Amino acid sequence: MKYKSIHSYSDFKRLCMEKRFFKYDNLHDRVFVEPAILIAWICVYLNISANQISWFSGFVAIGGSILLATQDYLLVFIGSLSFLIWYLLDYVDGSIARYQNTTSIEGQYIDWLMNVIASISITIGVSVGGVLAAGPWLIPFMITAILASVLSYERNSMAWFSIIMQYQQNKIKEDDMNTAEKVISGMPKKEIKTFPIKKIIMLIFHENYMIFILPLLALTQLIYINDLFDFRVVFTILAGTLNFSVMIMLINDVIREKKASRAYNNLFETLKKPDLPKDHFFDD
Repeated sequence: MKYKSIHSYSDFKRLCMEKRFFKYDNLHDRVFVEPAILIAWICVYLNISANQISWFSGFVAIGGSILLATQDYLLVFIGSLSFLIWYLLDYVDGSIARYQNTTSIEGQYIDWLMNVIASISITIGVSVGGVLAAGPWLIPFMITAILASVLSYERNSMAWFSIIMQYQQNKIKEDDMNTAEKVISGMPKKEIKTFPIKKIIMLIFHENYMIFILPLLALTQLIYINDLFDFRVVFTILAGTLNFSVMIMLINDVIREKKASRAYNNLFETLKKPDLPKDHFFDD
């Protein structure tokens, strides 16, 4: 095993933290970093790669979604914890990759795919459980709730895919490239007003908070609410109305304010230094 006897845990932790592009400085970091680095250290000794952890995290989320769809509230609670486990493993794979110097575009690719799988799987599990509990009248909300979960990631990834497609086309059609540059660079930047309620809804349904909200709701259902009503029904209705509406508004903002074109310009046609992680996304 190549990495089995290289560093002690303290050295391993230091190396993992020093090599991270973004510093560990928020609440989630304080909760997850210590156990994640310990698990990563054990995985290195067992010769488990970062990509293997990434794949495993996705299957954990899928398994959890199956439990979330059941009508046994104890299993629903156990299933809700899978979101927490997936989130923890999302720290683990990065620590392993940084320690082993195997960070790559492909590693980020599979990591983001597992984010998509986890988010959509959990939403499917909760909404299917809600439909089974309440009846087929909830199906339209289930569909839009799942679509909202898909769009929460795809609205950004498709914007970047469109940017890269445009860049590739411009590289091939050199005669058209100068015209494209002038059009993009000449666009004025518009101020975008984001309503507080929109940001609040985005935060509620974002995985950073849902990993805590979902187990809390499932535990409350198990201990106190039981058969009075099913929290999954309420969640599905809110996700299918509020969260879906916000996703549509955000997509429209990208189109209306030409955010993708400005991102193209900032990345390829100017010397502007990226403001990360803000410039990864199109929400502001």
